[in-house]
Amino acid sequence: MEVNQNGRTPLITMLPGFFHTTSPADDRNEAQLLSSIMLNEEMTITVSVQQWLSGKLLSAPVTYGTIKRISTDFETMYSHWCGYFTERYPGFTPGNASALTPCSLFDEAYHFQAEHAASRCREILIELAANLHDVCRSGDVFRQIGSYLEINYNQPFDQTEYAELFHMNKDYLCRKFKEAYGVSMVTRLNEIRIEHAKKLLRSSNAKITEIAIQIGYNDEKYFIRTFKKCTGMTPNEYRHSK
Repeated sequence: MEVNQNGRTPLITMLPGFFHTTSPADDRNEAQLLSSIMLNEEMTITVSVQQWLSGKLLSAPVTYGTIKRISTDFETMYSHWCGYFTERYPGFTPGNASALTPCSLFDEAYHFQAEHAASRCREILIELAANLHDVCRSGDVFRQIGSYLEINYNQPFDQTEYAELFHMNKDYLCRKFKEAYGVSMVTRLNEIRIEHAKKLLRSSNAKITEIAIQIGYNDEKYFIRTFKKCTGMTPNEYRHSK
């Protein structure tokens, strides 16, 4: 077990009532966290961090091993995001996720409290969001919107909501997005969803209805029509093709 520079061993304590949600799936929490970073909204980042950390702490007894896994998972997630941003946004400078060591998740008395751990994660991610925002502000914001669409492909879609999120007129957003990507936002969203559907059809035995819902379509018939329009085959034909 690690000790701090004064030779003290960690003490794990929990603040009752700090978390108010049950534990959703990790991928959903991570997608929500990444979305809040891309929007550069501190309050949303704070809530998303709490939900992500809640999932980690509620999934197993909170031991020192749990704390180390949180640190490792955070570093892996952060490094993946930095790679994603570096690839898409010229000028982006990755931060240093290794600053979130297991020891840094404990307070000055070397007690583990969820509130302190969430605060440390929040500080690192707010800095990441600010760095990304600076790059996007001086570059192409529509690249950022396209990435946001990729991350939230399976969520309900509304062009007005996107316009509000990115603080611009809806008609301007739709027009400039099409100029940037060559297709409308709806067409681009369908392309992203169908690519995910193709992977699921190849890698799982899930029913067509289940796949449709998983990628964001509530109407199975619409999903089948869209899939055929994009691929020339129905989902079943694609699943059984070589």
